[in-house]
Amino acid sequence: SGSRSCEVRFSACGGGGGATLAFEEGMRLALGFDFLRAREAFERCELLAPSCAMCHWGVGWSLGPTLNHALKPPLSLAAARAAASRAAELLPPHVPGNSTQLLPPSARDSSLRDAAAGWWLVRALAVRYAANATNAAATVVQRIAYAEAMEAAARAEKSHSLVRYLAADAWMNVAPWDYWASDRRWEGRVSLTCP
Repeated sequence: SGSRSCEVRFSACGGGGGATLAFEEGMRLALGFDFLRAREAFERCELLAPSCAMCHWGVGWSLGPTLNHALKPPLSLAAARAAASRAAELLPPHVPGNSTQLLPPSARDSSLRDAAAGWWLVRALAVRYAANATNAAATVVQRIAYAEAMEAAARAEKSHSLVRYLAADAWMNVAPWDYWASDRRWEGRVSLTCP
């Protein structure tokens, strides 16, 4: 078949098979809009691989906000900030395997490709929770900053469909459910989805 779905496999999660399985379960649940169970899977991943940045990223990301799941401050915001901060602390200072980005996607090892994608995702999540948004205007500014960081991630990792999906999702969350101009023209910037 000519169609492809967004990938859920993500080999950048360290800590062995159990952590990888928990991470992938968390991604599947979150992409299926079951954010509570996704968070539980990511928390299991954290326990199995406490030095894995992506496990902590998963907890922070699964807390939202998403189109179908609002972030419920203050507890969720504090937990999301803590997870994003821990993930950022575990990042190497530079994109893993940066020199391999010049190779075609088929020539890049999937674990190295996922490690680079994970680096960008963690950096973007740190942007998402960096500011203390206390009002609606600050929240929009913060959402735009996160969407721009995710767009940079998608441009850096063009062959990674999950990163492109998450970038599109970030832009859609800037103005949830408000994508059309009064003349019914599309106003969204969502063009980074799966092929």
